Amino acid sequence: MRARIVGLILACVLLPMAPAIVAASDPAPAPPTITGLCATDQEYFWTAISDVAGLADYSIDFTSANSSDWSYPHGWNAELAPFAGGYGVTIRTSKADGAGVFVRWTAYPHQLATSSSAPGSACAMVNITVKRVVQGGKAAATAFPAAIVRTVPHYVDPTSIVQFPTTVTSDAAQTLPPGSYYVGPLMTSSGYAALPKGYGFRSTACTGPAYATGSTTDQAHQRWSFALNPGDSVVCTVTYQYAPVLSDTIAKGKKTGATGFTTKAITVAKGTYITYLVKTSPSLTGRRVQIWTRKTGALWRLATTLKVATDGSIRYFAKVSAWTGFLAKWAGDARFVASAASGRYVSVK
Repeated sequence: MRARIVGLILACVLLPMAPAIVAASDPAPAPPTITGLCATDQEYFWTAISDVAGLADYSIDFTSANSSDWSYPHGWNAELAPFAGGYGVTIRTSKADGAGVFVRWTAYPHQLATSSSAPGSACAMVNITVKRVVQGGKAAATAFPAAIVRTVPHYVDPTSIVQFPTTVTSDAAQTLPPGSYYVGPLMTSSGYAALPKGYGFRSTACTGPAYATGSTTDQAHQRWSFALNPGDSVVCTVTYQYAPVLSDTIAKGKKTGATGFTTKAITVAKGTYITYLVKTSPSLTGRRVQIWTRKTGALWRLATTLKVATDGSIRYFAKVSAWTGFLAKWAGDARFVASAASGRYVSVK
């Protein structure tokens, strides 16, 4: 009996102890891989390209060959996002950091893992070609200066933008640093630069990478904006026309004043009136403008022609009983090319 008790004691002593159970914690997400890093200009704006778009859980830090400490950059802004297959940010370092800059994403909240880049180099430049096209009249394209405007974050006040304009005077490609750009008519401190008499803006259209391709015909916002990655090329065409510029608004009821009009679609009670207001240059007083209308599923039809008033306006009153679209057109003549307003529509309730 005594021998059996001693045996049990020895067995207990010699058995390996079971490992302690440790509470599992959620691991920090693996940081994104940095797939590219380059300097966009001599002011040391650096473009860091990553492999994922969801960077909300990460902080960006940088160091350089001149420093062993990682630090938060002077500023950073996701102005170049999104990139094809990833996401990019622009950071600014001091010139004293030189060309040997390293960037890393740091995972939060644990800060258990980082991913850092190899030292960066100069980014490949981009090419922007701006062509000016003039439709109608006799003015040459050289009379219509366009502009390429590069925008970068202002790191003293992150809500502001610093703009670097390049005036376009030829169709030659402009070699510029990658970044965010506006392309369109030349702007001055008081707005868009004056055009030769009788001419108006028609459109700005750009072709190139998917994130730069697009166009605008908005008279108030004549520039097309986009971001270009290192090595990108884009071609933009700014078109002007010798024609009256027609803008249009619409309002409920018969309006003879200037209030109550909107550029949005409106809804009115069936059988009530609307006012379709068209504005153009007062220099066209007495000239005729066509008013076209359309019902749902039907073609446009010419409703009437009206003369331009001395203030450059045209008012068309119509009783609406169904969905109706309204459009103003200038048919054109020997001096002016044809043009049209944006068009408005009314629904009934």
